[in-house]
Parts: sequence; structure tokens; C-alpha cells
Amino acid sequence: MLEMVQYTPVILDPNTMSPWVCLSDDLTCVRLSEVRQRIPENPERCSRGVMVLGSEGFTSGKHSWEVEVGEKSAWTK
Repeated sequence: MLEMVQYTPVILDPNTMSPWVCLSDDLTCVRLSEVRQRIPENPERCSRGVMVLGSEGFTSGKHSWEVEVGEKSAWTK
């Protein structure tokens, strides 16, 4: 029997975003900022590196994501 696939957007958590990223209004897209954003201090904030976390986590199962990336001359792992 075929498995049902559920598509759900990953909602990003603005409380965890680095000051070097910008989030879209719908919280589903992130991009690198040219300038450091003025955002309030927050204990959940990612202060090391350029990142943002999703607002929900998973405790079991298999999960995959489709990710669209823009042009970039260098990538990090």
C-alpha cells in the first residue's frame, strides 16, 4: 500500500534568528542580510553563526524537505 505524503511548510521561529538574516512576512523563507538586524536580545536567539530554527520539532518518523537556494559563490556545511 502506498504511504500518504503530507506537505506542510516549515514555519521559522523569529525568536531564534541570527541578527544576520531576514525572515519573510509568512516566516517560511530566510535570506542573508547585508547588515546586522536590530532585534531584541533573547535567550533562544542563535548568536553564533547565521541561522534560524523551525518553530516545531519532530520526535519520531521520517522527514524530508524541499529547499530552494539562491545563487551563492560559497556554501558551508
